[in-house]
Amino acid sequence: VIQSSINSFGAAAAAGCAADMSIESFVYTPMDSVAAAATTFVGQNMGAKEYKRLKQGVKYSFAFATIVGFVLGMLVYIFGVPLLSLFTNSNENPAEVIQFGLQRMSIVAVTYFTCGWMNVLSGAIRGMGNSFIPMIISVFGVCGLRILWIYTVLPHNNTLMMLFVSYPLSWCVTTAVLYVYLRRTYKQLDI
Repeated sequence: VIQSSINSFGAAAAAGCAADMSIESFVYTPMDSVAAAATTFVGQNMGAKEYKRLKQGVKYSFAFATIVGFVLGMLVYIFGVPLLSLFTNSNENPAEVIQFGLQRMSIVAVTYFTCGWMNVLSGAIRGMGNSFIPMIISVFGVCGLRILWIYTVLPHNNTLMMLFVSYPLSWCVTTAVLYVYLRRTYKQLDI
């Protein structure tokens, strides 16, 4: 649904977004590694009943994902033109493709750290032994919210920038719900 919305803006928009998505993976991978480490760390401390360390690990992972995501996202945006030109196909107008890629970067790449927040909290909850709830929250929070956005908000302001806003919005809303669930889990475990 999201890709067809992007495609509706033309081939250059689709190419620019595809180029940026390739670059974004270099931002996502380190943050996802932090989330995976948080899952393992939380799981080990949960098993050892070291709840204070568990909570500290979640806080440090959250902070580290924020720093890594923000710094890498900003670097990607600052060096967007040369980076996007590496992924630009000669079949489209390169300047137009780069411009569309930069539009996406200005919203998605610079706020990508919020995706790191979501992944760390989801990983922490999984490390505490519950994988089903964070999956449901993430599916509805990320996929559901974006689809809802496309069918309700986007028709009233049908621009790529408005479409891209759905990314950080869905990450932030999902993070908030995961945080509430994590706090509830802490309370249940008397942490």
